[in-house]
Amino acid sequence: MAELRLAKAAEKDLASIRRYSGQKHGSARADAYLRTFANAFARLREHPLIGSERPNLPEGIRGLSCGRHVILYKVSDQHLLVVRIVHQSQDTPPAESLR
Repeated sequence: MAELRLAKAAEKDLASIRRYSGQKHGSARADAYLRTFANAFARLREHPLIGSERPNLPEGIRGLSCGRHVILYKVSDQHLLVVRIVHQSQDTPPAESLR
């Protein structure tokens, strides 16, 4: 099982998702939605290459859909690094925010 780490930007993305979901849908639904990310992270630990390659992003970035979001991450020999979590309607983040 691979170790999974969150980049600071991904931590901020999760906090923003929690805040928005809580305001829009209430705490119970926000907590349930955040659990979908925990489940996706567990799947990634077990199967690091489950996400699709993203040729429009810097080399090595993969994406896994999770609800209305996409988890963008990199796989290395030591661990998985979640670099961003973006809403499917958002534009692709700048390449420098994915390194």
